Amino acid sequence: MLRWWVSGLAAPVVAALLARRHRRARFAAYVFLSVVAGRALAAGLWPLALAAAAAVLLLQTPVAVRVWPRLTGPC
Repeated sequence: MLRWWVSGLAAPVVAALLARRHRRARFAAYVFLSVVAGRALAAGLWPLALAAAAAVLLLQTPVAVRVWPRLTGPC
């Protein structure tokens, strides 16, 4: 569990981007949640992997797309 400190540092950054509705917040959340899910699966932490997958699915809802639009065009 000691190696999870990177996720612990990244989580507040991603949360701050989402709270500020930064244009890259959605992408940052996808990357972060994908890494969390992958690491959770590798460690056998199924509830955490399912929670990360559920969060990714929630980002696909129309409300989330309105709040955090998809990245389009040049970055």
